[in-house]
Amino acid sequence: MTDAWRKQATCVGLPTEWWFESERTWRTTLAKQLFTDCVRKEPCLAEALANPTAQGVWGGHCFPSARQRLLKIRRVEAG
Repeated sequence: MTDAWRKQATCVGLPTEWWFESERTWRTTLAKQLFTDCVRKEPCLAEALANPTAQGVWGGHCFPSARQRLLKIRRVEAG
């Protein structure tokens, strides 16, 4: 999977520690809010879903906790 989308993501240049649950809750909440307007949240989320070891905030969702829920939603939407 190409990662050219990363150069246009809202998170470029922001502190890496903001994206992980183990950090303070306000940072994780802020990270999720940043994804609301990110034009690259779909490829970010797709990358996390394709990576079984993804952790932290990806495409506005916390991983690994979001993985099973999102995969189920995608299966239902696909029919």
